[in-house]
Amino acid sequence: MRGSNSISTHVRGIAIDLAPTWNGNHTPWPEKATMPLAVMEQFAREGWLSAGAAWGRDAMHFQATR
Repeated sequence: MRGSNSISTHVRGIAIDLAPTWNGNHTPWPEKATMPLAVMEQFAREGWLSAGAAWGRDAMHFQATR
């Protein structure tokens, strides 16, 4: 994780980022990020948390929950 000594969820293999150019960490969702809600819903059905839906930014980030 940037600025930390902790190992990121990406390094652990339990997180992925999709389309970071349009859905970056500090890009508010749904105001500016372009990640479709349908993509977030499909990932949720498969047990993934969408950061965009969870905290309104970083819509590129999906993290396994199971």
